[in-house]
Amino acid sequence: MSERYNGKSWEDWKAEWLIEPDRYNFRTSERKWDSVWQHGGYASVVSTARSVRGLRSEVISLFAAAKGCPLPIAGSGEDIPDYDVIVDAYGKDMLRWAVTVETPEGKSADDYENGLTAAYRLVNKIFRLGNSVKAETDRFEEAEERAFAVTEALQRGSLHGAGALLSEWSSRKFMAKSEYKLFLRLIFPFLPHLAEEMWARLHEDSLLAGSPWPVVKPVSKKIWTVEINGRRRTSFRAAADIDENTARCLALEAAGRLISGKKTIKTFWVPGRLVNLVTDGI
Repeated sequence: MSERYNGKSWEDWKAEWLIEPDRYNFRTSERKWDSVWQHGGYASVVSTARSVRGLRSEVISLFAAAKGCPLPIAGSGEDIPDYDVIVDAYGKDMLRWAVTVETPEGKSADDYENGLTAAYRLVNKIFRLGNSVKAETDRFEEAEERAFAVTEALQRGSLHGAGALLSEWSSRKFMAKSEYKLFLRLIFPFLPHLAEEMWARLHEDSLLAGSPWPVVKPVSKKIWTVEINGRRRTSFRAAADIDENTARCLALEAAGRLISGKKTIKTFWVPGRLVNLVTDGI
């Protein structure tokens, strides 16, 4: 990669970046990558939205651009109170995650604050995963199934659904390098600064911002979401065309200890997508 960013070569940027390999500093990360993107021709990645609708629109726009069909970024909508204070404390990535994934559609801007803690935990999990990438394993087929499910959710405009899948995926104790690279590409629209930094730590010679969306094909099995009392809690892998009774049995098995001692009152399902178990308490 021969381009120069603000007078520095790509190698210079990475050398400066990796001085502190064991600690993620979101302030430094966001400031530097915004500069890299501005000077590298990817200014559209730099977040300018200061509203709930604007941040959600940016996620969809980054996904669409990676798919080769860029959409305009809309910045209108309900303003986020104390935007500058929150960004200074948490960063733009964590705020974007809190707003687009942890805050249900239709909620007021005040409600996203509860998602900032979840966003903080997620960012640190992803950082730790990147520092413990393992050799290749035979589990990449499952990773492709997850990628297909995330892509489907984004194509439906379900940011909460895509984010929930990625959050669960990040709970793995480790990932092989090929799986982690796939994961970073998929989470980039939500957490672009963190994803770009972890991509650089893999010694890649190109910017993640310029990488196309991974080609995902329909698979024999897919990731089914398991909700408990309306909240996503776990998942299972199965064919998309299983019947309701089979889906219910697999969902109960996947829920396991989460519903231990509880009575399942009703089961709702969406064919090919999810099973919701309604219990007497969780």
